[in-house]
Amino acid sequence: MEHKIGEEKILKRATLVFLRSIECGLPQTLLARKTRNIGMDMWNGYGGGIGDDEPLYNAAVRELFEEASVLAQPEDLQPIAVIDIANQMQGGAFFTVRVYVFELWDWQGVARESEEMAEPTWFLDNALPFQQMMPADRVWLPVALSGKKLLARASYTPHQRALIGEVTMEFIDKLPEV
Repeated sequence: MEHKIGEEKILKRATLVFLRSIECGLPQTLLARKTRNIGMDMWNGYGGGIGDDEPLYNAAVRELFEEASVLAQPEDLQPIAVIDIANQMQGGAFFTVRVYVFELWDWQGVARESEEMAEPTWFLDNALPFQQMMPADRVWLPVALSGKKLLARASYTPHQRALIGEVTMEFIDKLPEV
């Protein structure tokens, strides 16, 4: 399914889920190290691609189970952001991935390592390892975890190791769906 941002096509849609809890009165977020693909060796939440006819929330629940062995209900996912990520390819052309970001406070099970995600680790929100995360995360993630819903856009060089320009954010009351 193709969507458009102005003249640019969104060629892929994905989910990203952050497991959340409170420890000693302080919010914390579970991250794991990606073991392959974009973001390899970096801390991230859990998620991945949405199938062509797959409902958005079902895709997030499926990806969470595949990557962390955690069971969740679609209705427990709380949307916090939509991030459009423009990825530059080696030849200079771009493709965009629209990432639907959720936080989850209620689930069953304990996150385990998987083929794609290693070392699940809890981090206090005020001590997230941004130097070992995707570069745009340090801009939009603290805002989204603080309770503000947002649309953001980031552009990356090939392999998503460096940003091209600024990360832009727009605060909204309700996030767009598929």
